[in-house]
Amino acid sequence: MTSPGDKTSEFFNSYAHDFNAIYGGGTGAIQRTISRLFRKSMMIRYMKVIDGCDPIEDRTVIDIGCGPGHYGIALASKGAAHVVGMDFAGAMIELARRNAAAAGVADKCRFVTDDFLTCEIKEKFDYSILMGLMDYIARPEEMIA
Repeated sequence: MTSPGDKTSEFFNSYAHDFNAIYGGGTGAIQRTISRLFRKSMMIRYMKVIDGCDPIEDRTVIDIGCGPGHYGIALASKGAAHVVGMDFAGAMIELARRNAAAAGVADKCRFVTDDFLTCEIKEKFDYSILMGLMDYIARPEEMIA
């Protein structure tokens, strides 16, 4: 029997490249028009999170359910000292690593395939991002605790 986490991981592994395009990975005229018209709320949410991590200079960030890494990479580009992105979809982590390298911030970012509830990360972070993650958590109170 597959667990809900396995199903979510399978879905996001297969959807990784299309999901990446939502946040700017698709640069064609049609993609930009779709994003501007139908994904405005996503972009507003993205900007509010980035703006909410102020000050960011020399701070640390963990992005749980990081997908292709757009939040962490943006924060690293703005001056974060260290970003850890975590996702249980390996395809997302591979995209995040490539996106960080393309943005020139791979040295500030570490992306890992893992589950936050069972991971071994013991670091403390100045900022935590859990954007969209709670939709896929059966008992979110465990994660909050």
